[in-house]
Amino acid sequence: MSPTERKKKEKRAEGIMSPRERRAADFLKKLGLVVKKRPEGAEKSPDFDVTASDGFYFLSETKAVVGGENEPLLWQELYNAITSDIREAAKQFDSVNSTRLVPNVLILVSEDFRFREQSFIDFLKGEIIIEGKLLADLRRYRLGRVKPAFSRIDLFLLLDKGNTPSLFFVDNDPRFLVKLRAIFHV
Repeated sequence: MSPTERKKKEKRAEGIMSPRERRAADFLKKLGLVVKKRPEGAEKSPDFDVTASDGFYFLSETKAVVGGENEPLLWQELYNAITSDIREAAKQFDSVNSTRLVPNVLILVSEDFRFREQSFIDFLKGEIIIEGKLLADLRRYRLGRVKPAFSRIDLFLLLDKGNTPSLFFVDNDPRFLVKLRAIFHV
């Protein structure tokens, strides 16, 4: 392990948040939620334990969506990365919540102004359509190896570059859906 990797691991073990984790935690706290950083262990786990004022509890993982604002946005690379992030997040949730006793919330923190709500909708639909014309077929990203991971995540929350939230609920467990909608005022 390099000295840089060792320092990062030590910071995570101490509970120090990365910039993407800080953005996600700040957003959740504004909703009146209590956000507790999970310690880094030998096995990867979600970033946060989150509790509402009524005691309702869920797990949250954050992933950064990076595009490179001064470079062309390459949809294939972007959606490959998102697919990998979703699959990794599902594994992290399963490491501590394999029996699905609490909901799993994946927060995608966009670091590129071009990746926003419509970009994720395109990913979920499996296509980019502009003015009625198919620009890109994304079905292989949405329906490929990532498909099983969708059953492990109850809410996708996208924070765009300006921290505007977009919520995408997955109807995996109605008990979780009702409670999550209330917490996020939807």
